Amino acid sequence: MARCIFHIDLDAFFVSAEQMLNPKLKGKPVIVGGDPERRGVVASASYEARPFGIHAGLPLSKKKVNSFFSGIQGIL
Repeated sequence: MARCIFHIDLDAFFVSAEQMLNPKLKGKPVIVGGDPERRGVVASASYEARPFGIHAGLPLSKKKVNSFFSGIQGIL
């Protein structure tokens, strides 16, 4: 039996879902995560957000996340 290995990048999955629901977000740096006041972390980051050092698992309380996104919450 032949063995087949798949590598699927699901790191941007939640952002892709948000961008599909809200096309205004396409091409913009977007993060999806929990509440920064309650130990939230980045669940998903768009490829546009990655040059700013944003990635999945990054605590939302980090200065790098807060300085770039400056408290924007919800969908614009």
